Formats: sequence, C-alpha cells, structure tokens
Amino acid sequence: LCQDMNIPGKGDFWIISGISLANHLMDVLARDCSFASFDALMTAVKASVAEAIRSSVEWYNIAEEHLALYANGNLDAYFDGIKNHGMPVDRGANSPMAPLPLLSALFHGSIEHALDVAFEPYPIKDKGMFFGTAVEAVNALAAIRRVVYDQGRYTLEKVYQACKNNFDGEGEELLRVLLWN
Repeated sequence: LCQDMNIPGKGDFWIISGISLANHLMDVLARDCSFASFDALMTAVKASVAEAIRSSVEWYNIAEEHLALYANGNLDAYFDGIKNHGMPVDRGANSPMAPLPLLSALFHGSIEHALDVAFEPYPIKDKGMFFGTAVEAVNALAAIRRVVYDQGRYTLEKVYQACKNNFDGEGEELLRVLLWN
C-alpha cells in the first residue's frame, strides 16, 4: 500500500526509519509483564514507540549533518567521520566509492552539482517514517485488554509466554482462540 507521489527527476522519497508497532509491544512485555492496568501497559508501549521515533530522528539528523560534509566539499572530514567514528555513508547505505551514475543522470541537480543521487542534489527532498504492523498491534492490544484486564482469564505473563512460544505449549490453543476471537 505504499504509493509515494514524486515528480520524476525532481525528488525522491526516503524512509528514514521503519518501526514495527507489534515488535514494540512484544519488547515491552519482554521487559515487564506486571502492568496493573491496561492504561499502564499502553503508557509503556507509547513510551517505547516514542523513544524509537526520537532515536530515528536523532540518527537521521546526524546522518544529514555528516552527508552535508560531502556535499559541501569537506571530503577530509567526511571520510574521517566514516573511518574514525563509524558515521553512516548515507541513509541508503550506498558508498560514494560505488555511485549510481545512470540513476543520477535522471535527476535534476546531479550533473549541475556534480553529486550522486545518493547525496540528494535534487530540489525536492521528502522524508518519512514507516510504521509497520499497526493492525497486528492494535488487534493484539484489544485482545489483551479483553482477555487479561476485562475478563481476567489469563495473566499478561501467560499471554506473553504463549505468544513467544507461538502458542505451542500445553493449553495454549484455547488462549490462542480466545485472543483471536
């Protein structure tokens, strides 16, 4: 369902980060299953996702500053950053030692600025963040709310362990069906 609208040759869309919401739910449960209320669980999940967003934006800003060194002709600092500090070469993990000349020729700004398309010489720079597994996370949270907090049929620890075991343990089929429904 990804349909990004771009003007050919004028811009490109880069995903600066992808965040799996269902993975964040599982990570929160891996750290702690003792939430006294559903609201407390939701607060922890929201905090986990917010930290991932903050971290992604921070990484993007560092990468953008580092990439600007190359674009501004400060090659010594650019390559020192890669060699000494493990700085990202660019968001697409493309090395300036292996440029994309044919693709670059199709973008406005590449030839005029003598920059590969990986260094974004084009006029429209569009960035975004991808949130994956949203439906799975929402459905899982709704099922947890009902089975654990509303009905009290299972503990959060039991639900987490069953998920972790892919509902392969003894008596976990009934739990799977309850959560599914």
